[in-house]
Amino acid sequence: MITCPDCRYLCKPDIPDKPDLIIVGEAPGREEKVKGIPFIGASGKVLRGILKKYGLSAIILNSQNCWTQDKPTAERISSCREKFLDPILLKFSNLPVVGLGEYSIHSIMRREGALSKHINKAYIIGNHPILFTYHPAYYLRNHDPSVLEHIDLTIKTAIRPIVARKFTISPTSLPRNCERIIVDIETTGKDLPYPSAQGASEIIVVGVRANSENFMLLPKDFEREEIRYFFEGGVGKFIGHEIIFDLLFLKHCFNLRLRRRVYDTLIREKNWSTLRHSYGLKYFAKLMGFPPYEAEANTIIKLEGSLKSMPLENIMNYCCYDLEATDQLEKCQRSYGEDLNFSIEMKYIPLILQMIDNGMYLDLGKVEEIKQGATDDLADKREILYKQAGVEFNLESPKQVKEILTKLNIKVINTRRETLEPLVDQYPFLKTLIEYRSITKLIETSCEGYLKRIDNDSILHSRIRVHGTETTRLSSSNPNLQNIDPRIRPAFVSRYRGGKIISTDINSLEYRLIAHVSEDKGLVSLFNNKEDIHRAMGQIIFGKKDINEKERKEGKLANYIAIYGGGVDKLCESIGISREKAEEILGSQYRGVALWKEKTTRHLESSLFVNNMFGMIREFKSPISFNDIRESINWQIQSAGHQVLIVYAIELMKYILPPILMVDEIHDEILFDSPPELIDETSGIIEKIGGNLWNIIDRDLKVELKVPIFAEVEVI
Repeated sequence: MITCPDCRYLCKPDIPDKPDLIIVGEAPGREEKVKGIPFIGASGKVLRGILKKYGLSAIILNSQNCWTQDKPTAERISSCREKFLDPILLKFSNLPVVGLGEYSIHSIMRREGALSKHINKAYIIGNHPILFTYHPAYYLRNHDPSVLEHIDLTIKTAIRPIVARKFTISPTSLPRNCERIIVDIETTGKDLPYPSAQGASEIIVVGVRANSENFMLLPKDFEREEIRYFFEGGVGKFIGHEIIFDLLFLKHCFNLRLRRRVYDTLIREKNWSTLRHSYGLKYFAKLMGFPPYEAEANTIIKLEGSLKSMPLENIMNYCCYDLEATDQLEKCQRSYGEDLNFSIEMKYIPLILQMIDNGMYLDLGKVEEIKQGATDDLADKREILYKQAGVEFNLESPKQVKEILTKLNIKVINTRRETLEPLVDQYPFLKTLIEYRSITKLIETSCEGYLKRIDNDSILHSRIRVHGTETTRLSSSNPNLQNIDPRIRPAFVSRYRGGKIISTDINSLEYRLIAHVSEDKGLVSLFNNKEDIHRAMGQIIFGKKDINEKERKEGKLANYIAIYGGGVDKLCESIGISREKAEEILGSQYRGVALWKEKTTRHLESSLFVNNMFGMIREFKSPISFNDIRESINWQIQSAGHQVLIVYAIELMKYILPPILMVDEIHDEILFDSPPELIDETSGIIEKIGGNLWNIIDRDLKVELKVPIFAEVEVI
C-alpha cells in the first residue's frame, strides 16, 4: 500500500446505509478539515441539495481525502484510491459513480485527463457506470447556470438503468412508404468507407427506425432488394444526428439515389440555440431522460479504438437507443417552427455528400517529385544548422534545440514558432530552423500524410462537417482540404486526361455584405461604381492613381485592418506607414462601418445576441467581453457569407451534372473537376449563374442587397 505523506486532517468517506450512487470529489475544504466530513461547506450545500431534490442517498468521498494547503498530488490521490475508493467500488459493485472535477478523473480512471474530454461521456469500470461533471466549487466561482444544470443532469442520469431495447433483424419485416426514416449506422471506426493505407471503416450494423419500430440491418443482408426498396421507395425524409456520416455509408454501401429530404437534428439544434452545453446526441438523450447507454461503447473505443470486440447484441441495443433519442429529439424540435436557413442547409447536404464522395485527385508522380525536392532542401537546411551550431543535434527534440539556442546566446522561453519568429531578423539560425520545420511539415503532413489517405484511384476524401466552425462554415479534416499547403497544390489536378480544375469565387463577398449592413457611403459607392476597393485604398495610401500589384496588396491589407478593427499600431506595422497617416486613414475611411460596429456592440451588450442579415442568431453569455464583440461582428458577416455560398452552390448544381464533379468548398470558393470537352461549357454556365447572384440571393434568402454581387470563374 502507498503511504499517504500527510493524513493529519483526514476527511473519511461518508457512507450511508443504502446508497444509490457514489460521488467522488477532489479534496476537502477548510470546513471539511474541521469536521472530518466531505462536502459540508458551500460546495456540499450545492451537491447535497441536488441529492435531496431527487431523494438520493450517496457515498461521498474525495480523490484526496486529507486536507492540505496544496493542490491534490498524484501520490496522495493514488494512496487515497487504494485506501478508500477501491474498497468502496469492490463492496458496492453495481453502483454508478459520478466524478466531480478534474482530479476525480485521475482517481477513477487511474490517469490524468482534462475534464473537457470526459465531461459529456460515460464509461464502464467493473460494473460501475462512470460519469463526470463539474465540481460545485466551479459553479460557485462563476455562477454560470449551465454548470449547475450539468451537475444536476449528470447525477440524475447516472441512476437511470440501461435496459434492453426491442428491435427486429429480418429485412423482410421492413415497412413500406414510411414518411420518416431515422437512421444510425455503427461502424468499426471513425474513418470514411474508402479503402486506403490509413484504413477504412466498415459497417457493423445499419439501424433504422420507422413507424416507431427499430430495425437492425446486418452486412449479410445488404444485397436484398427489400433494403434497397425501403431506402429508395416512398417520399418523406431521412432523419439523423450529424447525418452526413450515415448517409455517406448508405450511399457507398448501397449506391443509393438520395430521393428523400434530409433532416439533421444536430444542425437544427445549432440553428435554434448557440449556447448549448454540447450538441452531441448523448447530451440531448440525457436531457430527454435517457440513461448513460453509451458507457460500454465509449469504454471499448477508448481502450481499443474500435467497436469490433463489443458483442453484436450490445451494439444493436446501443444503436436502438441512438435511434430512439434522435426520433424523440426531432419531435421536440417541431415546436421550433419554420427556419428558412435550416431548410437551405438541408438542401446543401446532398451536395456535401457529393463533394466527399468525389474527393480530390492527387498526381502521385507530382507528389513524389515535391517530396524529393523537399527532402533535398531538408538535408541542406540540416547541414546549415549543424554548421551554425558547431555540433550535430536532434532537431526534433525541443530540449536539445533549446540547449543549442542557449549555447548560441539566443535567449527564449521555449522553441515554439510564435516565440522564434519575431527574432528571425536578429538571428539567422532561427530563420533556418523555422524553414527546416516548415519543410518537415510539408513532407510528413502533406506528402506522406496524403499518400496514406488516398484511395485506390488516387482520390483524397475529407471528412466534412456542416457548422464545423463557429461561423457556420464547413470544416474539413483527415485531411484538411480547405487549407492545402501552397507547395503541394500543383499535385492536385483533374482526374480526367486533359481535364482541368475550375474555380468559382464570389468577388469581395464579405466586403459587399459589410457594405450592405453598414450602409457605409464610401463602400456602397465603390461597389455600385464597379471599382476595386483594394486598389482604391492603395491609391489613398500611396497618394497616386496608378499603383502596382504589390501596392494593391497593401491596400487590401489596410482594408482588412480598417474594417475588421486592427487599430493604428497594427496598420503602421503591417504596411510601414507613419502613425499620422494611419490615424488619417482609420479616421476618415468607412465611418459607416464604425457606426454599425458601435450599434452592434450596444445591441449585443443589452440583448446578449446578434443576428446576421439573413436572420440567423448567435447568442453570447454575460458579461460581454472585448473578444465577444469582435466575434459577434465577424460572425454576422462570415455566417451570412456562407449562406450566400450555399444558395450559389445549390443553383450551380441544378445545371452542372456528371461527369463534371463538385470537389471542394474553400470559404468563398467552389472547385469543380471537368473533363476537357466540357471545360468551356461549364465555365459559361458558372459565369452566367455567377452574374445572376444578386437575384438568387433575393429569391432564396429574401434580401435585396444594396450593392451588386457576382462570382468569377477561373480555369486552373
